[in-house]
Amino acid sequence: MGATETTAKTILRKHKGVDSWFVSSAGMNLYRGCPHNCAYCDGRDERYRVEGVFERDLVVKVNAPELLARELEPRRRRKPSPGGFMLLGGGVGDSYMPIEEHYRVTRRALELLDRFGHAVHILTKSTLVVRDVPLLVKMAREGRALLSMSFSTLDDDVAALFEPGAPPPSARLEILGRLRAEGIPAGIFLMPLIPGVSDSEEAVAAVFERAGALGLEYVIPAGMTLKGGRQRDHFLGVLDRFDPSLRPLYERLYTENRWGAPQGEGARASENRVNRVAAASAIPKRIPAACFPPAMDPRWRARVMLSQMDDMSRLHGLGGRYRELEKVTAALPEGLFMTLDGALDALKKTERDLILALLDGATPPEYSRLLGEGPGLDKGIVG
Repeated sequence: MGATETTAKTILRKHKGVDSWFVSSAGMNLYRGCPHNCAYCDGRDERYRVEGVFERDLVVKVNAPELLARELEPRRRRKPSPGGFMLLGGGVGDSYMPIEEHYRVTRRALELLDRFGHAVHILTKSTLVVRDVPLLVKMAREGRALLSMSFSTLDDDVAALFEPGAPPPSARLEILGRLRAEGIPAGIFLMPLIPGVSDSEEAVAAVFERAGALGLEYVIPAGMTLKGGRQRDHFLGVLDRFDPSLRPLYERLYTENRWGAPQGEGARASENRVNRVAAASAIPKRIPAACFPPAMDPRWRARVMLSQMDDMSRLHGLGGRYRELEKVTAALPEGLFMTLDGALDALKKTERDLILALLDGATPPEYSRLLGEGPGLDKGIVG
């Protein structure tokens, strides 16, 4: 399979800080289009401007390594980095698609990230990632590597229809087992769960059970978005081949919504099913702090952990003021770690102590309980 070669003007997408889902402060798309041909792929949406047939008309940014080397140069840095992961993977192409064997832009990008001391989070469906295991092992020993495999189902037959160009789920699970055996932190992004296809309690529970058996660090489930236009048309065509009787379900779930999010009682029922399974599992439902890069800025570490705690308190149906505490932490003056000068005086002692512990690099029991790493959720919840 060939590709159109192009040159880019920039390669890094820098965030304003560190996000709480991928724990990334920057990312890059080295390819556009994707032969995995996942029926639900958001990358087909017109707003991404991927021209041609998404799964066939691939584009490679051949000058990506040269651009990355220049953009990573420390002397070009205008302000300190928040220190999250550099994300290799995105919505408009898998960094380890088959043509990577020829172009090796991902490999060269990984080498540059290692040379400049950055941490990498790889998100992929591809088994080609095993090629880079020796380098990832080296980076993982320094706390600078994390790998997530993306799944929508564990059923190879279902995946053959909805993800016809991707390695089967059984092969991806095998790779995850090998990565963990090599000491590379790894987990599952269980997204999107396909309504009526892979979002049953039994199907979701099977993923958490398998992840536990493999010793994975996390499983992060999420529903499916479906935007009008090219993405929706393509997906519904595949769905009709799977089970045309599901079409009315999708007509109820996916009405007019800017982000393509499911709506109504059906969406809430699916979310509740997934939440019941996730809440019952001891596997974290977000990337846990133990996997964060060691060089991550302390304030951003605290902010990400508080955002994750807010997400998890909602999942468990609990109260808490974690989002408000995240905003308080964001407003603290630079360098305010030894003396707070009254900045936290308005908070309760438990809230103040939580923020101070997070800024000090601790992982409070409250955080571990909410993510699913510790026992019980019956006490110690701030708020």
